[in-house]
Amino acid sequence: MADTKPAQTPKGVPAEEIPTSERGRGEAVLQPGQLVGQKPGIRQSGTPHISDISGAITTKNNQVFMLTASTGDIIAGDNGQGLYFRDMRYLDQMEMLLGDQHAISLLADASLGSQSIFELTNPHMLLPNGYELPKERLSIRRTYDLRSEITQTIEITNLDRVEVSFRLSLLFDTHFDDMLVIRSFLAGPGKRGTLYGPQFTADTITLAYDGADQHHRSTRIQCVPKPTEIQGATAYYDVALQPGAAVSITITLDLEDRGPNYDFEVGIVHTQKTAAEQHSAFDTVLSQVPAIETSNALFDRVLARSFNDLKMLATASHADVYLAAGIPWYVALFGRD
Repeated sequence: MADTKPAQTPKGVPAEEIPTSERGRGEAVLQPGQLVGQKPGIRQSGTPHISDISGAITTKNNQVFMLTASTGDIIAGDNGQGLYFRDMRYLDQMEMLLGDQHAISLLADASLGSQSIFELTNPHMLLPNGYELPKERLSIRRTYDLRSEITQTIEITNLDRVEVSFRLSLLFDTHFDDMLVIRSFLAGPGKRGTLYGPQFTADTITLAYDGADQHHRSTRIQCVPKPTEIQGATAYYDVALQPGAAVSITITLDLEDRGPNYDFEVGIVHTQKTAAEQHSAFDTVLSQVPAIETSNALFDRVLARSFNDLKMLATASHADVYLAAGIPWYVALFGRD
């Protein structure tokens, strides 16, 4: 894999074909996923590596798993946060900004394994009309569901007594880094293929990469309702809420790993739905385990969580189902001696 320096490219132009001086290597003013004049996320250039992920929220279903901050953000930077599929990171940034600020986390719950819920609120904000919105006047619920579809639902309710208007920004980015590189198991990124700049329409963003291993990988992001505008890999919504009013936005992610035509043994095309039937069959078997109830409510909760964790570890590949060795970094079939 090659250099994974930050890259922001014109529509449809491979990042590797942009001269170094134009690609923002190490500059603080232009970061991956950031357009000129756009509020930045936080990213440092260079080979990605793991920082402390002890506080990360983990969500997993079958071959897809996600590590986020307590706000539900995948924050751009040198860390392990991201959306992963088949040992590759398909998103290394998925941030939500209220104006130019992140939301404040109140609660994060991923106990169901394949779903996670984030209860958030707003920081103190100076709105475009000059109104100073006090902290905790917006109720924000952010929900991820990795089951049949990969969806993110954002629900915002105005708890203030006046109309609230602001710009909501959804920032996306990816470099399609291999998990072994992220974990520093390899000395360097190795040979890289072609990383393309974002392709976008009125309601979709597509990020794509032709790997040196002859695999074409892509992340397609669809926004409902249609954003106010999309620039590069960022979707913008101009939100205006009367007192008590609410808005709901749904983001759907489609992941694809298209291998070379001769790769018949493992299949040519893989998506997040690959081997879904085998995975569901394991869930059915696990649901037939006899229920156990005791007089200790805490023990019952621990036992229920244990079964949920076992279900979360289940991973289907082709015709087989196995229990992953661990989440997040050991979602693989390991031999033991």
